[in-house]
Amino acid sequence: MPEISKTTPPHSSSRLGLSDKRESISSLMSANTAFLDAFTQASQTYMSRFSQLNEEILGFAAGRLQKVSEVGEALMKCKDLNDALRIQQDWLRQTTEQYVQEAGKIFEMTTKAALASVNPVIDQAVSAAQRTAEKTSEEFRKAS
Repeated sequence: MPEISKTTPPHSSSRLGLSDKRESISSLMSANTAFLDAFTQASQTYMSRFSQLNEEILGFAAGRLQKVSEVGEALMKCKDLNDALRIQQDWLRQTTEQYVQEAGKIFEMTTKAALASVNPVIDQAVSAAQRTAEKTSEEFRKAS
């Protein structure tokens, strides 16, 4: 029966020295920590920005309810149909303008929140790619 070799095949990662392996593990752990920090920062930004968005929407809704109450009171004080129609037309025009403005504001806030949330992760990914490219370039120079 042939004897099983206790040596590691030449194609394995054993060609790396112990210090190279430690450096690789340390580098990987640092990258993981940096990405975790970036994701934590992104999550905190997301929660903060969307909390602001929630406050904006609730404030808008409260303002709209107040306006509906005011219009209701004005309609009860109308003396004729023309007054009631004028109040309803004004209310409809103002409401449409306010909803369009609010939609634009919400869209802008949402866009800024999304970008602010992903930027830390994108920055970390770019940084990691640059470090990897530099290390690969250095290894090619050493191998040449």
